[in-house]
Amino acid sequence: VLIIIGPPAIVTDKLKSLLHKPSKSNGFLMQTPIARFKNLTDFTFPANYLTIKTASQKPFQVHYVDVKPKFAASQTILCLHGEPSWSYLYRGFVGPLVAKGYRVVLMDFNGFGKSDKFYNKADYSHEMHKSTLIEFIEQLDLNRFTLVVQDWGGLTGLSVIRDSRVSPRIRNLVIMNTGLPTGVDAYNVLSALPFLIWRCSVMLLGSRIPVKLLFALDLGRLRQLEGYAAPFPDHRFKAGVAKWPLLVPLSGRSKVAEDMKEARAFLKTFVKPVLIAFSDKDPITRGADKDLKSLFPASAPITHRVVE
Repeated sequence: VLIIIGPPAIVTDKLKSLLHKPSKSNGFLMQTPIARFKNLTDFTFPANYLTIKTASQKPFQVHYVDVKPKFAASQTILCLHGEPSWSYLYRGFVGPLVAKGYRVVLMDFNGFGKSDKFYNKADYSHEMHKSTLIEFIEQLDLNRFTLVVQDWGGLTGLSVIRDSRVSPRIRNLVIMNTGLPTGVDAYNVLSALPFLIWRCSVMLLGSRIPVKLLFALDLGRLRQLEGYAAPFPDHRFKAGVAKWPLLVPLSGRSKVAEDMKEARAFLKTFVKPVLIAFSDKDPITRGADKDLKSLFPASAPITHRVVE
């Protein structure tokens, strides 16, 4: 499907790049024009920003939503999105959770949502996303919080919780349609086929990947499509989208694969409450819930749900 819709998407993106100018650029960082988000009537939360400093890049701005109940919050919930979405994914979670007394924090990874975006794909790495998340948690001083992860938010979030700066702060885990892949071999190539097709499509289209059309295939609702596509006026803003699938390890000897192995080993010692909630409609992560559940010790308080 992506191969068929790719050429028209490239032409459309080229026209858009002539019409939209990034609101700021310092040579390699851009921010989506704020006007792109003004008509999102279902995402009206105040915007907050933190400056993130990593060893390998110039400082960049990370956007987040932070909604608190009227009275003291019983605890904090941090939600991490995946590919190619942003904090808009969790818009329906905020109201009900805040009404129950929770503080809800939604973070946009660098390259997504209202956060800054690198123009060059080479500037995105698994380590950069991990460092960003750790610094984000430290700057907000989140403690005894529930971490909610989905898709790449899981590969990043589950890799970070073993860090000594983060692990003591975690109270609960909620894991949705994600995994900790350590590479593809002859034993799992068939189950990995949907992802391999997706990865090849991304390699073919690069930053010309048609985000809006991808969501249209799944959602088909115009208002939601505009919301998910808002951060990406044209291909210049999609380097992060084009890079994330390529960071999933195919070889067990890659640095990311080694990090996934270490994360899997850590989960064998994790005894805090865990909710594993998967949809059975995702062809890429289908079955990964059982794999993840098997990693936790038998004594861990785990709730496992599959939404059909």
